[in-house]
Order: sequence, then C-alpha cells, then structure tokens
Amino acid sequence: MKVKVKQEFYDWEANVKRLAGEELDLTDTRYAELVENFSSNGVSVSDILEEVGGTESYNYSPVSTVQTPQVYVSGETTPLSQQEGV
Repeated sequence: MKVKVKQEFYDWEANVKRLAGEELDLTDTRYAELVENFSSNGVSVSDILEEVGGTESYNYSPVSTVQTPQVYVSGETTPLSQQEGV
C-alpha cells in the first residue's frame, strides 16, 4: 500500500523521522502496526497518513526491456537462437 505522510512522525521500526509529503510503500502488516501505534496514543491514522495507492500501483508491464543476448556457435554467423534444431 502506498501512503503519503500528512504529519511528520518518528518511525521506530525504520529508526527515522518521516517528514510531511514523503511517500512510503507499506505492507498491510506494517500499516496495521502503525494504525495500532497511533491509536494507542489517541491519534487517528488518517491524521498522519493518506492512502495514495493500493496494490494496483504494483502492476508492472509484462514486456521486458532487457535484450536477449545473442549466442553464436563457433564458425556460425547466425545467432544460436535462430538456428533450426536448437
């Protein structure tokens, strides 16, 4: 889950102060821990964090931009991947 910090707070697990405007990617478990921690201090999570994206922000294109390496057999001018029977 992607969230945006609305009000700065100290993130004890990461040992860092989270600043207003910062965006974080949190697991559901970590988000639940923060909700519990804030509420135990009388603070609503909605006062501190704003959800800006869910799991849909993690969908990646299935198209790879990495080029397949061309492998040549000694003495051949055609890549191995294009030779018949390989």
